[in-house]
Amino acid sequence: MVKMKLRFVRLSQEIFHLDKTELCCGVFLIISIIALLILTLLSMCAEYCTQPIVKDTLTVQRKLLNINDESRRTRKQDFIDILQSRTYRTCADIFDGKLGLHWTPKQLQYTKIFTTRVRDIVMKYNSGLIEGNSGHHRDMLKLYSEIARLDFIKTVCETGFNAGHSTFMWLNTNPDLVVYSFDIDMHNYTRPLAYQLQSMFPGRLHVTYGDSRLTIPLFHADSPEVKCDLIVIDGGHHFDVPARDFDNFRAMVPLPRENLVILDDWPGREDVNLTIGAMWRERIRAGRVQELFSCLKENNRWESGITLGQYV
Repeated sequence: MVKMKLRFVRLSQEIFHLDKTELCCGVFLIISIIALLILTLLSMCAEYCTQPIVKDTLTVQRKLLNINDESRRTRKQDFIDILQSRTYRTCADIFDGKLGLHWTPKQLQYTKIFTTRVRDIVMKYNSGLIEGNSGHHRDMLKLYSEIARLDFIKTVCETGFNAGHSTFMWLNTNPDLVVYSFDIDMHNYTRPLAYQLQSMFPGRLHVTYGDSRLTIPLFHADSPEVKCDLIVIDGGHHFDVPARDFDNFRAMVPLPRENLVILDDWPGREDVNLTIGAMWRERIRAGRVQELFSCLKENNRWESGITLGQYV
């Protein structure tokens, strides 16, 4: 103890015997090191961190994304009239091949964050292998961004979260809407990416895992207050899955409530024609859905498309 005190006294004497120049240099060096550490942490955060989680309200999300109501409000009938006014070979033709997304700086920042996290998480959990998704089709993302701006859409109900590309489009385009997603959870990257979106858009994404033929009716029984405006059927394509998803979601739309149904991968190849296509034609004949529009995705070897309709 005595030795430590002596060392401290000697150190103090050495410090106080420094001239002003040496002392100033030492202080400046310490401040520079601290500043460098702070800048490094901020730089890391800019790439990997999202906005701080503040009050969980849609008003806050709108401010974060810097979107005003006038910039995104579109009437459904006006949108459908535009789609039905011409014959399009592909979905890209709707926009004359101009597929750029009109993001605000904050939306662009969110896009960069999400794209980076998808790449890192898929590489970490699945060696970079990822199931086909809307992120592979720019025309599909463009169409989804326009649909998300429709003025009546507040609640999106979808099957097939997968890596969250479509979900991200809904959340990032329209700060007013909430997404209820149902996924079978067959990929080990799905949950980490769902957590990522939930941290980026707090309170606006709810994911239920398991067989959608069972989870959707159970969810509806537990949460009858949830009503769907936009329905996205993009889960299992085989057996009775598309039909059950269609019917179970229809129970969550209190008709004649305004609604829009997206049927992904139809029109499509013969195997899809026997499942999704057969289900869709049967529901049209039964007067349960009205088809509004369909188009083929651009540059896809599966020759698949997107169909829009509405429950009636």
